Amino acid sequence: MVRMQKRLLKILLNDDEGIHDDRMVTNILSQRLRSKKALIILDDVDKPEQIASLVGNWKNHYDWLGQGSRVIVTTRDKHLAVNYGQDYIYKVDKLNEDEALKLLHQRAFDKNSNLDEYRELSIQVVEYANGHPLTLEVLGPYLKGKTVDAWSNILSEVKKHPNDEPVHRTLEVSYNGLDK
Repeated sequence: MVRMQKRLLKILLNDDEGIHDDRMVTNILSQRLRSKKALIILDDVDKPEQIASLVGNWKNHYDWLGQGSRVIVTTRDKHLAVNYGQDYIYKVDKLNEDEALKLLHQRAFDKNSNLDEYRELSIQVVEYANGHPLTLEVLGPYLKGKTVDAWSNILSEVKKHPNDEPVHRTLEVSYNGLDK
């Protein structure tokens, strides 16, 4: 968290010099942000402490931020937002099959690629991703330039653990493939 706090200090206040202690970072951040109007986007948050350490207590309307500031938090944990009384909660819908295929094709193929031989496997990849764009964003480039057989093997590998979240399994297979 301290690393993120220092990064926020550097980005918003152009200052992180001479800060050596964790408590000092928190104090400087809370004092200096109070006079700033800021838009802060916190992506993939899974603990309330992550928010509190960067923008203060969100139950008190982000007490570290200046008037008019806004904080956008993305999370997969609906309860995180609901339990903390957020005024505006937007649920992002999953991609439909056509949108998912389009995204996969953008990431996995060049413009002049012949998609016909990959059509059935593309549909299987989209079904596996279950509308999650991140899964397709990771799998697409990983599959790019690979043969039909390689696609089939990769798809078999990611499907080995059906109870895993598709994006986690995809990231694991992609990471393990970096050695090759």
